[in-house]
Amino acid sequence: MLMSSSMKGDKMGKNVDKSDASSLPEVSAGAPPNPSSIPLVFVDGVTTHWHSPSGVVKYYLARSEPDPRAEQPSNDVPVLQIVMPIGGFVSMVAFFNHRLKSMLNAKVVTQEQIDGAQSYWEAGT
Repeated sequence: MLMSSSMKGDKMGKNVDKSDASSLPEVSAGAPPNPSSIPLVFVDGVTTHWHSPSGVVKYYLARSEPDPRAEQPSNDVPVLQIVMPIGGFVSMVAFFNHRLKSMLNAKVVTQEQIDGAQSYWEAGT
């Protein structure tokens, strides 16, 4: 499980993603994008989080990649950077909390799993 604390090494948001915007799906007002045109990225979790006084949140999603020779522990490799306003981040967390309750009610996740993840983060802060 990927669980590290903060982005102390980040240069306060100066690492700018320069990906080609032409690779993003085209969206016109009122028409949802074709789901097959939206990029799919598999991740194991969040590795870092940073927030600014100006109201921006940045975090990285990462995959846990095994050592090809199985001589070293797995390595967390960032694969996607998310930058969003703090209000959007708060709404996202509320959405995920709502979905987590639904998953708990559907017995897709256990209370022990939720408590274990929360305990990990509470112990690290």
